[in-house]
Amino acid sequence: MAPQTRVCVLTSTVRGYSPAHVAAAHSLAECLHARSIQLIYGGGTTGLMGELAKKMVNLSGPDSVLGIIPAAIMSTERPEATVGAAKEPGKKKALTGWVKEAFGLSTSSSNAKKAKEEMTMPSNSSSTKKTEEEMSLLNEEIYGRTKIVPDMYARKRAMMDEVTSGGPGSGFIALTGGFGTMDELMEMVAMREHGALTTGVCLLNVDGFWDGLMFWLESAVQAGFVKEVMTDFMVSKDSAEECVDSLRRNWTKTKECNGKKLETLN
Repeated sequence: MAPQTRVCVLTSTVRGYSPAHVAAAHSLAECLHARSIQLIYGGGTTGLMGELAKKMVNLSGPDSVLGIIPAAIMSTERPEATVGAAKEPGKKKALTGWVKEAFGLSTSSSNAKKAKEEMTMPSNSSSTKKTEEEMSLLNEEIYGRTKIVPDMYARKRAMMDEVTSGGPGSGFIALTGGFGTMDELMEMVAMREHGALTTGVCLLNVDGFWDGLMFWLESAVQAGFVKEVMTDFMVSKDSAEECVDSLRRNWTKTKECNGKKLETLN
C-alpha cells in the first residue's frame, strides 16, 4: 500500500492586508482534505499558518496535520503557549523551561546531548516528564500534531524528510509570505536543482504575489544562471486545485524519467 500523499505548505505567521490570502489558505485546506492529503507546515498558530492548520484540522482531524517548529521560536510562532502569561507566568516558564531542557538551549541543561533530537508533542512517553499543563499548551485538537526541532535548518530538513517519504503527488506549495517563506522556498528549489529533492514546488499565486519571482526565474534562465528545466519544477498556479494537480504531474514525470532529467541540472 502506497504511503499517504504529503504536501508541505510554506507560508507566513501573519495574515497580510488582503483577505484574499486567508481565503487562499482556507481553499488550500479544503483541497487537501478533499483529496485525503496530509498537511505538513511550519507549526505556527498565527497568520496564514494558523488559518491553514485550523481549517485542515476542522475538516480532516488532528492526524491530518503535522506542524514542524524550531524550539527557539516557540514563543513567537506559538503565542497561545504563553497566553495568560502575565496572569499565570508559571505556564510560560513551564513550556520555555521544558523546551530549553529538551534541546540543550540552556547552559544549565543536563540534557544537552539531546539537542539534535526531534521530539513530537503531544507524546505519551513518560521519559519526557511533561506535566498535564505543558501538554495543554500544544493542544493538537486545534492545530494538529506538533514536532519540535532544534533550529531553522532542522525544520527544513524535517520538512524535506516528511515530503520525500510521502506517496504520489507529494511536494511543496508556497503560499504568500515573507523572508522565512522565501528562505524555505529557495532551499527546496535549490535541493531540487542539485538532485537532493525529487518532488515538485508550486507557488499559489494569490493576486499576482509571485509574479516578480517568476519574472526573476525567467531572467535567470535567459542569462544562463538557471537551467531551463527548472521551469518545469518550480511553477506558479492561480488556484489550490491547480497546485495540487501540478505536484501530481511532476511526481509522474519524475518517475517516468527515472531521475535521468535531473542529471542535466548538475
